[in-house]
Amino acid sequence: MTSIVIPNSVREIGTNAFENCSNLPSASVPNSIIGKIKGQSIFRNCYKLKAVKVRNANGTVKQNSDWYWFSKKELPSINNLPPVLRRLVANMVSVEGGSIVYHGENKWVSSFSIGKYEVTLEEWEAVMGNKPNEFKMANNLPVESVSWHDCNAFIKKLNQLTGMKFRLPKDLEWYYAARGGNKSRGLFFAGSDLIHEVAYYDGNSNRMTHKVGEKKPNELGLYDMSGNVWEWCEDYSVGALNQEKRIVRGGSYRFGYNACKVYDGAQEFSPSDTRSDVGFRLVLDPQ
Repeated sequence: MTSIVIPNSVREIGTNAFENCSNLPSASVPNSIIGKIKGQSIFRNCYKLKAVKVRNANGTVKQNSDWYWFSKKELPSINNLPPVLRRLVANMVSVEGGSIVYHGENKWVSSFSIGKYEVTLEEWEAVMGNKPNEFKMANNLPVESVSWHDCNAFIKKLNQLTGMKFRLPKDLEWYYAARGGNKSRGLFFAGSDLIHEVAYYDGNSNRMTHKVGEKKPNELGLYDMSGNVWEWCEDYSVGALNQEKRIVRGGSYRFGYNACKVYDGAQEFSPSDTRSDVGFRLVLDPQ
């Protein structure tokens, strides 16, 4: 029997190895079972299907093991991505879940991964093929002048390239991560009580964006969650009358001290707005 090379993302569900048990012709298979391995959605497209059995750590096939289906077309290999996108994937930071007071209520946040940096101009160009920025002096400036809709178009293409599940952060997730998650020290800004240590704002920016990661990170190792550019969130404010607008967080190089505070720094913009001080960072769902 021919062995199958399985991406690392599949191994993470706890199986040790797989073996090709039989080849099947193209077939119409219910969507409910396509791409399911032990309940994990691994592949989405149906090509020629194969059956696999789970192997034990010692290499033997488990007795009476269930048969699982997956597409012959595997997830894109991270190693085949351009270096800039491999770095993007490598710079996703795991955030352990926990509870936080949010809009006066105690909320639970499930674990997720979030970008160490704001999405950069270089990363945007690698996916979208253009440079929307007003400021183009360096590739590792945060991408800006992108609308909420633009960001979701980027994410759709990125997910196709990587086979992963990137998205914009929910406001609650952004707030939890900026506060430092379960490592929070209750600081005014993301990583310090002193704004100049962690943020480019109207007092030190010279009215322009700056390269990501130049200031101190917060408790989770995340950079620029205060200042530089506002960051789009997926959702609108709790109790918002206008549910067309979307939340932006963190303040920017054009705004002052208060806008950059983790506690106070939320505004809402139209999802079609493009501004030279608005960008985004990514969240990654588990595979």
